[in-house]
Amino acid sequence: MFKKSILAVSLALGAVATVQAVPFHFFGVSPTAEKVNFRAYLSVHGLYEESARMGKTADGGYESGFNVDTEASMLGVNGRVQAADDFDFIYNVDYGLDFHTHDSTMGVNKSGIVHRNQWLGLDSKQYGQLRMGRDDAFHFYVNTIGAERFFSTYGAGKFIHKNNRYHGNVATYFTPMMSGFKLGAQYFGAKDNHGGGQDYYVNEEGSKVDQNGAAALVYYNYGGINLAASYDYRVEGSDGVRVGGNYTANGARIGFTWSQFDQRVLKSEVATLGTSELQDLDTWAASVEYFFTPEWRVYAQYGHANNGYWTSLPAHGIKRPELFGVEVDQYNLALERKFSNRTAISPEITYYQFGDRNGYGMATNLDDELFIGVRLNLILM
Repeated sequence: MFKKSILAVSLALGAVATVQAVPFHFFGVSPTAEKVNFRAYLSVHGLYEESARMGKTADGGYESGFNVDTEASMLGVNGRVQAADDFDFIYNVDYGLDFHTHDSTMGVNKSGIVHRNQWLGLDSKQYGQLRMGRDDAFHFYVNTIGAERFFSTYGAGKFIHKNNRYHGNVATYFTPMMSGFKLGAQYFGAKDNHGGGQDYYVNEEGSKVDQNGAAALVYYNYGGINLAASYDYRVEGSDGVRVGGNYTANGARIGFTWSQFDQRVLKSEVATLGTSELQDLDTWAASVEYFFTPEWRVYAQYGHANNGYWTSLPAHGIKRPELFGVEVDQYNLALERKFSNRTAISPEITYYQFGDRNGYGMATNLDDELFIGVRLNLILM
């Protein structure tokens, strides 16, 4: 019996030892294949939730019920074609699948097929990569490198402070890897603001601000360490910095994300806020995961937002009218079973508590949201 126990422990440690950290993959296109790669990513959440999007009860609480959400799903193609020695044409065309049983947390049921990353580019091992079209902002890359479920797709946290990807007229450049470092630069063309251009971001004086923006990225990899930082200027109406990273060793991985931004306000928000001054937003999250085997892992995360930004508060009749000044805590716990072909199923629970900040910086008027369910991810590349 004792020998069997030793054998079982040895096998488990051997399985854990196979878990390795790899450099972050920026491209989404195979570095060698000269062919069309069909992409299918199906992410379905079946959730029991008590949240704002389920509605309000007579006593001011939240309704509860079941919601099915496919928000992160997408279909598309990408690939590369050799153009010359050390130069390849690369391309990526993705369409998102966005369906909900109930309205999204923002109160908008944006269902159907939506545009996502759609770009053309050139790739060179010596000179780097340039692509133009609809693309992700660098702050999304930093999030992905950092805490995995940083204010995840559930509830209040989804819309706390710049978690959405940017899709618009974007030029993106990445250098090659240089001694473990990779640098990036982005330029964002003018993009209509919320309401199809009827509403717009303003500067401190209340005048409409130019929506051309830019961002910079630095990424570093050394063995089990991945670190990244980005700086944004007028990206989704804000200026600021985001830092993220992870470290993998002995079957465990820890991750973190920290950000601080000055958020411009929309013209429609000036009267409610009583000011057009930029609003300070800062968030952080830390996560830990442990791989029992290459197939099984457990994941836990805590995240916090100071002065979080959640524009759906008035729409859902929550008892405070202001758009800024929301204090948010998020807790997430998940058990994941990974199958072949990058498919995984994950029972998980997510809990948010959020409230106003009083004059002493303490959270008051607390509300909370609870999500319990199963996440199924099917990734085909």
